[in-house]
Amino acid sequence: MYHYLFTNDLRISKLDSSLQEAANCFLSGSLPKDKSLNNNVNTLGFYFNLCANGACAKEASNGHIRKVVLNFMKKFQFPNPRTKESLDLANSDGIILAPVRVVFNVLYLMENIDKQNAYLSDYEIAKYLFFNDEVSKKENPDLLKVSQTIISKRIENNGKEIPEDSILEAENCYWAQCRRQIREMVKVMTWSGCAEKDSNQCLRLNLDNLTRDNEADLFEVLLYKNYWHQPSGTSLPEIEKSYQEYMDENVSLTNNEENSASSSSQKENKASKYQHNLVVYGTPGCGKSYYVENELLPNQLFVSKTNFVRTTFFPDYTNVDFVGQVLPKVEGSNVTYVFNPGPFTLALEKARSTSAPVALVIEELNRGNASSIFGDIFQLLDRDENNESRYEITNPNIQDYLNKQLKNQGIAFNSVRIPSNLYIVATMNTSDQNVYKLDNAFKRRWEFLKIRNSFAPNHEFKDYLIPGMENNDITWEDLVLAINEYILDQNDVFQGEDKQVGVYFIDENSLVKKGVTISSEEESQKIRKFGDKVLEYLWDDVAKYNHEAWFSDAESLDALIDGYSREGEGVFSKDFQEILNKYKANKKQGDKEPDESGTNQ
Repeated sequence: MYHYLFTNDLRISKLDSSLQEAANCFLSGSLPKDKSLNNNVNTLGFYFNLCANGACAKEASNGHIRKVVLNFMKKFQFPNPRTKESLDLANSDGIILAPVRVVFNVLYLMENIDKQNAYLSDYEIAKYLFFNDEVSKKENPDLLKVSQTIISKRIENNGKEIPEDSILEAENCYWAQCRRQIREMVKVMTWSGCAEKDSNQCLRLNLDNLTRDNEADLFEVLLYKNYWHQPSGTSLPEIEKSYQEYMDENVSLTNNEENSASSSSQKENKASKYQHNLVVYGTPGCGKSYYVENELLPNQLFVSKTNFVRTTFFPDYTNVDFVGQVLPKVEGSNVTYVFNPGPFTLALEKARSTSAPVALVIEELNRGNASSIFGDIFQLLDRDENNESRYEITNPNIQDYLNKQLKNQGIAFNSVRIPSNLYIVATMNTSDQNVYKLDNAFKRRWEFLKIRNSFAPNHEFKDYLIPGMENNDITWEDLVLAINEYILDQNDVFQGEDKQVGVYFIDENSLVKKGVTISSEEESQKIRKFGDKVLEYLWDDVAKYNHEAWFSDAESLDALIDGYSREGEGVFSKDFQEILNKYKANKKQGDKEPDESGTNQ
């Protein structure tokens, strides 16, 4: 069975003024005495969570209506405590549905399946989303399958309308005035500007024509995954309070005094495992960038892929590349000068436009002159107890840009600060040549996290064979462990841990998968690729001042690679081959690697 309750009148035609007036009523504790007006205010109050002293009410009272509506679109769900009866019935049915974000996700998937058919009629929304167990009674429904089903049934369902309430009830679908109430919900989606009705009165995203703000809002809805769950064994007032807290969560409270846009939800970020300025470092190829993008950002800092900006430092990278610069723009015979934002400013804009975590990712931090590149932004890296910049700077270009882009927030950016929801995450190799040294004042403002250069059990190609050595069953793991142990054994002033080879220094395309036979031509290509990457690194970096310790007899890198194509591991010195054979033998015995004393663990 299905039981739903919504409303026929959210005052969409004058939503801005209606929500602001209703919010003021709740904040002042003076609800209208007129019964009709009182009902309207309470209706808006429930659906948009305008409870007294709540974040949504304060935002709406300050005129930030779009933020409140977006919050509704992300979070509104069934079941909800609009009435005790509707809550109990929805719970009894097993319904768990966030309708607006489900509609948007289906439309977005349709855009990727069949752009021409990427729309939903009110009938399809009712039949395939609200009255479908596979969607309305699952927290993680297979919306791709649903999208494909709707498109495949398009001809069959063309022109159909939502049945009358009596017909729906005969099918155990209880929703008084279902047509009108679904239509009212759809109006909120079109009001947001993220979707529109086409000439056939069907709902479309029309991604090609979304404004930048609408696109950002759309993806914020698409990526939101949380649900409210009714606390057990509590009274109705406690249930209502729990739901209100859920709806208020992560809605930032804007302070109109200069740049202060902090919120209680942003302040919660200070409980993160890591500080907000973080350098991830390690040997080349140890997996730093992979860790940042696939583990740190999504699982520890909770930054979605749409909420991070990436840049890479290099020797000629400058402050204007990082922050932005004014450039001429020619339109016909007119020349104007426009500020073009750099990665820092774009990340700052993202962070100021949402309460969600945002990250600025800087690859190769020390391959550019970081102190020079940051310039006066350096001052902002000092964070206070709420993880906002302790100090501020004046940068007219950034301020003018933010005031223009975020004018709908009602904030006057008279200075620049880094907000608490903006993380700055940098990666850094420890053994690159031609890198800049980070000075102590700069380093003091960062936390450093070293990525261990070790093979995980699920490493994708650690058991692949080395081309030219595969007849001896030497794997990538054997070779890397042997190289890295031998580097430390050399006790050379020019070598050390930072010269070790990373477990992802090369990819599987340079290796040979066990049990796979390759042609002599492909073998030659892999040997050349392997030599140009691994042997070149050993020759020019690791063994630069002591070739004899590593190689048996080679006068140049070309001679070394040519010799390797003929002799395989025979080009290495006897001392190195002993360590390589030790790892190979340990593997055959079922051991992983020796301990530091050289004995088996």
